[in-house]
Amino acid sequence: MGYPPLAEEKEILNHTRIEEEVKELQPVMSGQEVIELQQKVDEIEVRDEILNYVMAIVTATRNSDQLRLGVSPRGGLFLLRAAKSKALLEGRYYCIPDDVKSLALPILTHRVIPASGYEINGYREEIETLLMEILEHIPVPL
Repeated sequence: MGYPPLAEEKEILNHTRIEEEVKELQPVMSGQEVIELQQKVDEIEVRDEILNYVMAIVTATRNSDQLRLGVSPRGGLFLLRAAKSKALLEGRYYCIPDDVKSLALPILTHRVIPASGYEINGYREEIETLLMEILEHIPVPL
């Protein structure tokens, strides 16, 4: 299909406006409530087996021949925090392996680079496939 001529594209940019302006926003919780939720997430119990599971996933990405860049320590932290948040949202005071496994793809997909480099088509799918293969080979703690 191609791109429009530059003059037409400039016209599109210049005349496209947001139809509805947001007139008023209503908070769904106070700042204090957000802080309290963050504190509750920090209190979620994480057994050593769960920490080892997160570390096994992170380490496997770093050792994979199919990845040029694996998950950083920060990525592991975010995976663990997301898992703890999921536990809290599900009404538990402890993390389970499924909390980690179910969030691995959404949390880690953008944090690794495949060995094949950046590909325009299928890049995200390629990474998700690689991460799923890694997850399948790591024993889930009981």
